[in-house]
Amino acid sequence: MVAFVETMHASSPTANIPTNSKSVIPKNQQMAAISPKSGSVSRIIGSYKSAITKYVHSLGYDFEWQSRFYDHILRDENEYFRISNYIKNNPKKWVEDKFH
Repeated sequence: MVAFVETMHASSPTANIPTNSKSVIPKNQQMAAISPKSGSVSRIIGSYKSAITKYVHSLGYDFEWQSRFYDHILRDENEYFRISNYIKNNPKKWVEDKFH
């Protein structure tokens, strides 16, 4: 059984900002309007990555997260199994990778 999670997205940059060009919105209010909300997948992953980074650095390791990544929402069980298989078997192919 595959569990699916509904994702939440940050508000658009213009959300809750008046369209009156004469109004000036403080930068902190603008940032609050577009930042990921508490409990969102973005906030959970950010908190996890922050905690892991601090822990690994406290152990003396030089560690960085991959700067770019590909997100994909699993839509059905077939996708889950296809991607799961890729994750399990891809390291076996690293010796064939010209960039390895």
